[in-house]
Amino acid sequence: MFPFALIARIRHRRRYKAALAVLLGMHAYERLSPKHQALVEEWLADWHRRFSEYPYSVVRSKMVTPFNLAAMRAWAMARLGFGTGVEGVSWGELLPLSRGRLSGPGIVALAFQQFHPATGDAVAFLEQRGVRFDPSLGLGPEWLAAMKAKYP
Repeated sequence: MFPFALIARIRHRRRYKAALAVLLGMHAYERLSPKHQALVEEWLADWHRRFSEYPYSVVRSKMVTPFNLAAMRAWAMARLGFGTGVEGVSWGELLPLSRGRLSGPGIVALAFQQFHPATGDAVAFLEQRGVRFDPSLGLGPEWLAAMKAKYP
């Protein structure tokens, strides 16, 4: 049983960090000035021009969920040196590294699961620090359980 419990803890930790990165990507981006928001968007557009098959305008409008977009913005804000907006939490501890540098936003987007208990834990952690999220986002297993009860 030992290796399975260890794997479950590692998976939960990875999803917890991804949830924090995505949620803080939403929170921190909303708190930026319009000038800094434009800088983040410009940086992402440039990155997509160089490394992606699709232009950022297409990706942003048709191909991603709000959570994937928040993962991309979190990654860009980390690369540009913007803070998370929550004291004591840095992008460096949330975003995975690859060869000593931040890896791409896809790693975070793949690890994030909207209804996973780790996401519920991340929401609770951030709410303790004064960060509030719109309930219509449907975050954590509690929201999913409530919807299953409401629509059996």
